[in-house]
Order: sequence, then C-alpha cells, then structure tokens
Amino acid sequence: MKFTVELDDFWTDENDNIAHELERHIIYSVVSEIKTSIKEKIDEQIVDKINELVGAKIKETVDCAIAEQMATQTIVINKQEVLIKDHVKSLFFKNTGWNNPERVLKAIAMEFGKELKLQYNNMFANKIVQNMKEQGLLKDEVVQILLSDNKE
Repeated sequence: MKFTVELDDFWTDENDNIAHELERHIIYSVVSEIKTSIKEKIDEQIVDKINELVGAKIKETVDCAIAEQMATQTIVINKQEVLIKDHVKSLFFKNTGWNNPERVLKAIAMEFGKELKLQYNNMFANKIVQNMKEQGLLKDEVVQILLSDNKE
C-alpha cells in the first residue's frame, strides 16, 4: 500500500516540537486514507449483497406471480375460455411440433451454429485478404473483387 502525504496545509506553533507535529500529521493522514479506502470497499460489498438479495426476492416474487397466473387465469381459444396451464399442456401434447421440445431446440441450435460458422468463415477470409493487402501481396483491384465475393 502506498501513501502520499502532502504537507501544504501543515502548520505548527514555534514552541512545539516539529518532529512530533510532523509525526502526528502523517499518522492522521495515513489513518484518514485507510478509513476512506476501507469505507469504499465496504460500500461496494454492501451494494453487491443488496443487489443479490433484491434480485433473488424479485425473481421469487415474479415466479410466484407467474405460477399463480398460469394456474388461475384464462385465455380465449377458438371462442372458448381455457386455463393458461391447460392450453400450454395441450400445445405440448398435440401434434404441433412442440410435443418434442428437445428435438425442436436441437434443430434451432444446429441452424444457429451453421449461421455462426458461416459468419466466422467470412470474417476469417476477410482478415486474410486484408492482411495480404497490407503486406503488399495483393493489388487493390484483386482485394475489392475478393471482398465483394465474400459479402455476397
């Protein structure tokens, strides 16, 4: 830990021992700086803990409210009032494609992975072309042709 003591506002009576007054001033400055540092750290930890507790309480409250709404509220489907939980169950059991959510989610994930791979390959190819241009290995016309083909 590094302490910087500024003596601009240091003063003493002519009768006092300057060494004693200087020592007292340094001790006061160091203690004050340590208190400030500790207070900031404590304040940060308090804020983090409060955010954690409030977040957990909000999540619990929202989960309870959603569960209650799902169990008691109705929606209109085909001009009939149906409990939300019953409608969700029927979506999973009917032949709507949602009766096997694992398969649907895997298909979505695979498609997303393909898109990411294509984007990565395009970015990698662009970087190679740009680096070759910077090194003087390609002419400007060739670089523009290569980069325009990648974007298509």
